[in-house]
Amino acid sequence: MAIQILSKVFGGVGGILNMAKKVLPISVGIPQSQINAKNSKYMVMVTSSNQPPITAFLQDKFSFNVSSDWTDSAAMSGLFATASDIFQAGFGKTLMNTMASRRKWRGSSPVSITMKLKFEAFGDVKREVIEPCQLLQGLALPSGGVSAGEEQFFLNPPGPNPFYLEGLANAFGQYAPFGKGDEIGITIGDFIYFNSVIISSVEVVFESRMSKDGPIGAEATIQFQTYEMLTKEKLKTSYLGIATQGI
Repeated sequence: MAIQILSKVFGGVGGILNMAKKVLPISVGIPQSQINAKNSKYMVMVTSSNQPPITAFLQDKFSFNVSSDWTDSAAMSGLFATASDIFQAGFGKTLMNTMASRRKWRGSSPVSITMKLKFEAFGDVKREVIEPCQLLQGLALPSGGVSAGEEQFFLNPPGPNPFYLEGLANAFGQYAPFGKGDEIGITIGDFIYFNSVIISSVEVVFESRMSKDGPIGAEATIQFQTYEMLTKEKLKTSYLGIATQGI
């Protein structure tokens, strides 16, 4: 529902990325001049509540994965299994039947996304290549809570806070333990948008082409996971074309 509302307010199927461009300063990654000149369908934006947004070119195919976890039903274990063994010993047959072999659902995995992003320096190596790669890596790392010499204790975990409760947040204001943590979102072109993800891994390969400030290009292979298991309905709202058209 939130995606539908935002999309209608900010201009339809392509509205999410355009909205982000207007609301959030494009600080690192692809410069604004290139964003305006290129097709937004090939842009990726990673947003964070703790740092500037990162924009990059979608470099290659990307994959989505979700899995469902099923296990044996209770009927196949415990007393039933013992009784089946005794029955087989006495009569040469088991109590096993097709109904007892049915499996039960134990949950589904979060949606996992793996993609390769491209960074290229058009005028500022630090802001267009080095800084966005560093910021992407930082999204998977904790930050120090209390420093004691060179050591850091009570580390702040990356990503959202699983213990966030709106009531506590309202009661204690911005007191960090009751906040939402780092809300990380990802927009892939005009195609899909997830407003709450965690970073599973970041692999950066810098090019050997060097400037005085460092490599002038890099590729980053990123794996995202949705913060929580999605329902069919919630997944549907993440696909922008479906969400905005209300199919």
